[in-house]
Amino acid sequence: MPQASGTFDSNDNNLPLTLDTVAGQLTKAQLPNGQSTITLNGAAVFTGEDAQWQYPIHLFKQSDRKQFVLMASSGGRGNSCEALFFFLIIEQSGVTATPEFGSCATQGSYSQEGGKITVTIPKMGGHSVVVFDGVTLREDGNQVQLGADNDPSK
Repeated sequence: MPQASGTFDSNDNNLPLTLDTVAGQLTKAQLPNGQSTITLNGAAVFTGEDAQWQYPIHLFKQSDRKQFVLMASSGGRGNSCEALFFFLIIEQSGVTATPEFGSCATQGSYSQEGGKITVTIPKMGGHSVVVFDGVTLREDGNQVQLGADNDPSK
């Protein structure tokens, strides 16, 4: 199974605008109203207020015809929180998303070991460690549940 590791900065201007996935092209597209959104084969993945601030960071390949895309969301929260992150789970049948996570920091690192992805993000007094196994998302050892305040589709 492919392994990956690296660092990221969600403020980097060289982040990918298009990724080829098992379900088609995932693209950061411009809408007629001037806002942007993430599309899969031309259809918006999300249409909520947060959609205009979302963009891909890194594509992780899995062995079971599934891929995970680490996504950033960097808007609508003012200066108090520069970025949160989530994973898109991409299969040939479509796309689902994990809850958002993070410490509001824009930088971090990732590593993939088998089907498990670990994301480390700086936070006050240390680091926040997020582990995603394709089913469960844990931040600092605690399972992250989807709620109104961390739903990337809103």
